[in-house]
Amino acid sequence: MGPARLSALDAAFLSLESPDAPMHVGWAAVFAPPDAGARPGYEDVLAHIQSRLGRAPRYRQKLAAVPLGLGDPVWVDDPRFDIANHVVRAAHGDFSALVDEVLSAPLEGDRPLWELWIAERLDDGMIGVVGKAHHCLVDGLAAVELMALLLVPTGIAVLTFTTTANAVIQLGSAPHVRGRVMALYILVFLGGTPLGAPLIGTLAEAFGPRSSIVLGGVVTALSGIVAALVMTRLRSLRREPHLVRRRPHVHVHRLGLEGE
Repeated sequence: MGPARLSALDAAFLSLESPDAPMHVGWAAVFAPPDAGARPGYEDVLAHIQSRLGRAPRYRQKLAAVPLGLGDPVWVDDPRFDIANHVVRAAHGDFSALVDEVLSAPLEGDRPLWELWIAERLDDGMIGVVGKAHHCLVDGLAAVELMALLLVPTGIAVLTFTTTANAVIQLGSAPHVRGRVMALYILVFLGGTPLGAPLIGTLAEAFGPRSSIVLGGVVTALSGIVAALVMTRLRSLRREPHLVRRRPHVHVHRLGLEGE
């Protein structure tokens, strides 16, 4: 993948970073080991990520400065890329302490700006994963892309829902109010996260991660169906009757054509 210049917005994120204010985004996840079969270890996760990393070439690139600082940095392939520097084995099983340690430390600027820490066995027997990536490397869509590569079924479902929801709402709105409708959609989408996340977490603790994921998918699907029905109903109520134009009749006579 050839060099690509950093956008002005991403360059601003990079310039705002300091040792006390790292500009990376992070996430943490806990997975239940399989009921049957071997428990996946660090080497298994490392091989799984390495087999899919070729589909996201940006994660093998680092930032290089432009000579004399005459422009924003560019993305270049890292000739010394080593995935072991980015997929790291955790030294202990305290998940809360691991999250604090990983997310409070800035990323190394001389290599690709992401890390994934794997705790093979937490204190409660679960598998812990903590990741971070610089804000200039990932945005919302890029994070979904990474999820689609690592967790294929879940990632594809999230990517499909996100793109479909955006397309349906934009195409279903009148052009002169489309901006306001999308602003309301983003407000509802982001505003529901503080309420939905604790609820799903409580359900996961009570009934297990699989049940909470299934329930979340069902609720999301039902919400989309209800929203589509409401939008269809509103559009049908506002639809104006079409005026049928009277087409001119043409009579054929022996001497020629005569139109009315």
